[in-house]
Amino acid sequence: MPGARLEDITNLVDDEINKLGKNDVVIAIGGTNDVNKNETNVGLEHLRTFIHKRHNTNIMKVAAPHRHDLQEASCANKEIVVFNKKLH
Repeated sequence: MPGARLEDITNLVDDEINKLGKNDVVIAIGGTNDVNKNETNVGLEHLRTFIHKRHNTNIMKVAAPHRHDLQEASCANKEIVVFNKKLH
């Protein structure tokens, strides 16, 4: 879902994940678009809520990816580092 925020992703997959069991795994990766919209904490809260609602299956969270189209020292990449630290 290019351009989607964590809220969009977590809301979209609710029905599918409810059908999964303890032998299944969901990999949650995202957050870059939340960072780009200056909504880091909002994105983290949506992910936290999503994970805490899921007792029927296993959830793996993955750090938000680095923006390779921007310089390492860009504000967006610095905020992604902050996001990932808060995520862990």
